[in-house]
Amino acid sequence: MNLFYQPDNGYLADVIPFYEAGYYYLFYLHDYRNRSKNGEGTPWYLVRTKDFVHFEEFGEVLPRGGKESQDLYVFTGSVFKKGEHDYYLFYTGHNPHYTTKPQQAIMSARSTDLIHWQKDPDATFFAPIDQFESDDWRDPFVFYDHHQDTYKMLLASRLKDGGRRRRGATVMMRSDDLLNWHVERLLYAPEMYYTHECPDYFSIGKYWYLIYSEFSHHRVTHYRISEHLDGPWLMPS
Repeated sequence: MNLFYQPDNGYLADVIPFYEAGYYYLFYLHDYRNRSKNGEGTPWYLVRTKDFVHFEEFGEVLPRGGKESQDLYVFTGSVFKKGEHDYYLFYTGHNPHYTTKPQQAIMSARSTDLIHWQKDPDATFFAPIDQFESDDWRDPFVFYDHHQDTYKMLLASRLKDGGRRRRGATVMMRSDDLLNWHVERLLYAPEMYYTHECPDYFSIGKYWYLIYSEFSHHRVTHYRISEHLDGPWLMPS
């Protein structure tokens, strides 16, 4: 028995997990790697499991856009539940063919069952170009901040100023309705990496943990710890 799930037609990348009622919903980027047969771009697929041995496949749940669409590549994001049956999916819309407008944007979709999703193009937003590079604005991770009674989102981004390979930053966004977002502050910008991909944020005991992937040839995942939600962040040895 092969314990490591792999789709029959393509490759699995960037798993986005969501847990509910005994099931692990594993959304992922479906990478065909065969443009001549399947065309360009990556949609989101979904499998569901209770034990990580048996998987129920749902196939494509969030389609890619066309070559002229912002979300030709439906890249990484997160899933968030509000209320009893209201689910929000936040993702990166990427189009490498754009030359006169940003290649990346934060986009969203909504569902009532985690399987059937409706995109909301009106909720799309881009990097503020006065502070951030327009083509690096991705990997939204959404959570609820009980301390401030509001919604927060972490993003992988790059500052406009600084060393070319050291502008990586984790940005904290804020929203009162999950639809309209604004930059609250820079959460972490140590001037160490090109960017901080796929940020994640959670607490264990007295510490908050910030996790991100170093976008370089090292392919390294880092974590930082803090006793406070907003830092300062300590670098474990």
